[in-house]
This record gives sequence, C-alpha cells and structure tokens, in this order.
Amino acid sequence: MIPYVEPKGYSGRTNNNNQTRIQSFNKKSNVYSIGVLFWEISSGQSPFNAKVEQYDVGLILEISQGLRETVIPNTPEEYAKIYTKCWDGEPDDRPTIYQVVDWLKAMITKTDVNEIPSNTNNSESQEEEFTSRIIQNFDKISLKEIDPITISNEREKLSFEKGF
Repeated sequence: MIPYVEPKGYSGRTNNNNQTRIQSFNKKSNVYSIGVLFWEISSGQSPFNAKVEQYDVGLILEISQGLRETVIPNTPEEYAKIYTKCWDGEPDDRPTIYQVVDWLKAMITKTDVNEIPSNTNNSESQEEEFTSRIIQNFDKISLKEIDPITISNEREKLSFEKGF
C-alpha cells in the first residue's frame, strides 16, 4: 500500500490528544495512486521492486522526499509523462482525473491513426512492442492487496442484502 499513498498522506499531525492522524485524502490523492498504478502496468512489477511486507518507514520517508520509480525503457513518452505528472509531490501540480482520461484518449486516437497501413518505422514497432508488453504484464501484477478488499465488499453486500 505504501507506494500508492501520496507523500503528503504520511505527513501526519497530532491532535489535542497527542494522537497522530493521517492527512485526509482527496481526488488529487487518487490521481497520485493512478500514476503509480500506470507505472506498475508498464513495468509488470510492484513499485520499488519489493514485496508488500518489505515496505517500511524508510520507504515512506524516501517517497516523501521525492523518490519515484524510474521510467521503464521503451515506454511511450506520452504515457510516461502522464504517470510522472500524476505522481508529482505537490498535489496542486497534479492533473485532474479528467485530464488524465483526455490524455489517454488522445494517445489511443494517435495510436489508431498510426495503425493505418504505412511504412513501419522503428518508433511504431516500439509502440507495438510496448502495448504487447503491457498486456503480458497484466498477468504479473499481484492481486494480493485487491483480493481482501473484494472479499470484504462482497461480505458487506451480502450482509446488507440479508438486512444485517
């Protein structure tokens, strides 16, 4: 979970009872998480190449100080720009989710236009290879964190339907 939480989410402050509270999350926090997820899709790896149990306070501090994953070689430049803008350390400098969707649509439209038969050049081959790699990498993405959430949501739905 740590890599997907925006850096400012860990800058907890203490309340009157001297308890640390985590900053509330908002739409810009979600955009940060989407950026990390986009990187994960392009790489097929967990962020910071660590198992969930290996994430620690040290990683939180490094992310808070600006640590981000590096762009995967041969990632289309437009795609890399999208996810690096999403994980900007300053929430106000991140795009809105609507901008992200528009940029992705523009990329898809551009790719569709490029698929019209023509002389294939190296750039187009790299984009096709990248797309293929993304599809293959979906199989590698760990769903360990998603499964408990899904199960919990299903239980809540069943409880609600039964009137509990």
